[in-house]
Amino acid sequence: MKILFLCADRGIPIRGDKGASVHVRMMVSAFARLGHEPVILCPRAGSPDGPEPAGSLIEIPLPAPPVDRSGDLADLHQFMQYNDILLEAAEKLIREGGFDFIYERYALWSDAGSRLARATGLPLALEVNAPLIEEAARYRRLPDRKLAEQIARAQFRAAALITVVSEPLRRYAVENGANRERVHVLPNGVEAARFHPAVDGAAVRRRFGLQERFVVGFVGRPRPWHDLETLGRAVKKLRREDPRCHLLLVGQMPDRLPAVFSSDELKREVTFAGAVPHDQVPHYIAAMDAAVSPHPPLENFYFSPLKLFEYMACGVPAVAARIGQPAALIRHKVNGMLYRPGSVSDLAGCLRYLARKPARADRIGWEGAVSVLRSRTWEQNAAAVIRWIAADRPRPAAVEAPAGPALPLLDEKLRRPLYAASRPDLVAPVFRRHLPPFGPDGAYWLDRVDRVALVKYKPGRRCVLAYDLAAVHQPTGRPARIPVIGKVFRDNRGEWLHRIHAFLQANGFGANSWDGLSVPESLAAIPELQMQVQARVAGRTLNELAAQTRIAHLMPVAARALAKLHRLTPPADLRWLPSYLLGDELENLGRFRSQLLDTRPADRELVCRLFDQLGQLSEDLASLPEPALVHRDFYYSQLLFQGEKVTLIDFDLFSMGDPAIDVANFIAHLHFLGLDLHGDFHTYAGEAADFLSHYVRLRPVDLLFLERMAFYQAATYFRLLNVVASRPGLVHLFYPIASRTT
Repeated sequence: MKILFLCADRGIPIRGDKGASVHVRMMVSAFARLGHEPVILCPRAGSPDGPEPAGSLIEIPLPAPPVDRSGDLADLHQFMQYNDILLEAAEKLIREGGFDFIYERYALWSDAGSRLARATGLPLALEVNAPLIEEAARYRRLPDRKLAEQIARAQFRAAALITVVSEPLRRYAVENGANRERVHVLPNGVEAARFHPAVDGAAVRRRFGLQERFVVGFVGRPRPWHDLETLGRAVKKLRREDPRCHLLLVGQMPDRLPAVFSSDELKREVTFAGAVPHDQVPHYIAAMDAAVSPHPPLENFYFSPLKLFEYMACGVPAVAARIGQPAALIRHKVNGMLYRPGSVSDLAGCLRYLARKPARADRIGWEGAVSVLRSRTWEQNAAAVIRWIAADRPRPAAVEAPAGPALPLLDEKLRRPLYAASRPDLVAPVFRRHLPPFGPDGAYWLDRVDRVALVKYKPGRRCVLAYDLAAVHQPTGRPARIPVIGKVFRDNRGEWLHRIHAFLQANGFGANSWDGLSVPESLAAIPELQMQVQARVAGRTLNELAAQTRIAHLMPVAARALAKLHRLTPPADLRWLPSYLLGDELENLGRFRSQLLDTRPADRELVCRLFDQLGQLSEDLASLPEPALVHRDFYYSQLLFQGEKVTLIDFDLFSMGDPAIDVANFIAHLHFLGLDLHGDFHTYAGEAADFLSHYVRLRPVDLLFLERMAFYQAATYFRLLNVVASRPGLVHLFYPIASRTT
């Protein structure tokens, strides 16, 4: 859609850093990112050096004030004259440009939107951020209240859509003539590209010497509805208990601050950062341990504090007065902290809680980021406006496939590392620092990460991401594409996996191995992302091939790959390599039993009986004579076939253990593949037997091995019960698999 965006308020420089300027730019830019075409008309474009909105920006200057008038009446005459000038410019644009609707930020003396809607027939969407008449009467000047009310009523009645930032403003709009059905509450939002939990505040802390401090912060230009007095006294109170406490004030502060800031006890523990460009604000927020949105106990709190959404998006614990929208947005001690407005002791208590419980504070900050980034971004706000304005022109509903997890990923366990890893703009600089092809001795320069795709995701545990890296070959200047795989883990397994790949490549599984059996090259372990990065290997998995062709001829190759792995001599130092023996398997089966009982309570008797049978079977097994290197997750998806070459992948569970577990796992999964693809466990029975016969030729086994293999095969079916029980597309396989577990 083409959108004519009107902002008639001369107090809002579009390229400025004040909150209203940011709001205009963010909405305009969000419309543009959604594929729409916004054009802004305004009296003040702002400094040419300021941040640009994404849409076209046209400045329509205010007329000169009349020479025979001065003061408020001159200002009012100028505003009313400006309406005619703005209307004329807007009508000309509409005649030339073919706009779809008008979007106006409600301004005290502007009726341009309502007049333009009547003249052109275009719908008007009116954005209301404050009860401007009441604000002007209380905090500024209001030369003609009756005229201001007439203009407001004309605007509210003409609007096809009114968005207000809070519930009290909905009532205000309706009381002033708006159709209740056309008024929607749309709180402020955040620019997720800048405000997010992976922002780093370390540089700001170093600049101001705050490394060892508990930093309490405030961002913004204090207004009459803010309460810095209570904030200063609360910090002063907390400092008597915790000398680490320090106050960081970011923004243009008034010349006269509350007297508490000049006291000897506090003034040395306050840092005034001054006004900061909006694109730098996230780093200042990230430097804080607690970010406060302070307000006195106002009777009609109609605000939607922009700073509060930005605090939360950065993953910093937000502390807000328990009033109005903040009280509805924040769940105390869950995604933020709430204090009684005006209460020094209550605010100090919130800060004390966060200072004494850093782990809890980190969780609260993360939950705040999740709640805001999932529902309160500018793109979501812009999309809502488009949806509402187009509601009277419905289109046939499209049938959509179920959506998978959206990127970037907000995972409650993997948190910041996965969030950063799943955003191209955030992961690119990390790759430049850590991946050898882009290092000092590398042949490439990384331009950007073109694409991030989700390959596998186990929430709270690990995530596999595929990246397409757009690079430049430095010797020739030619563009290059470098595909890599990144694995993000809950722990430091990435470093361990990097070591595993290096060991395997050095012991017969290199890219140029004589037998065509290899593992992917591990490029780096990146601790800050809890990630291991490896080269992306071409090829098709066994199950992909099985869906289209016969796979019998691939069984000898699969057996050769596994036997080669099992014959490897373990490294001399085994301390870094975990072991996985029968007791570990039984412990895991116990966890699977608990999960199954939660998922399938109606099958409790069946699940318990199968588990007990596995326990009895394990009691008759002879002990393992000598552990070997095992894959522990070896099945059809862990082999990539490309011509005569085969690549083994996914060594996340690599251990010292019983080779029978890998053989059993592969055979059980072949039977499962037959059931899944063809509805028959026996479809690949011949392939399973062929695999086993080739394996034992390469690595002879005894009867005890086959007994252990039978146990692990039954255990694999029990694990597969968990897989199918929670997946709607596979749950019909539950009972057939249960029949194989016995």
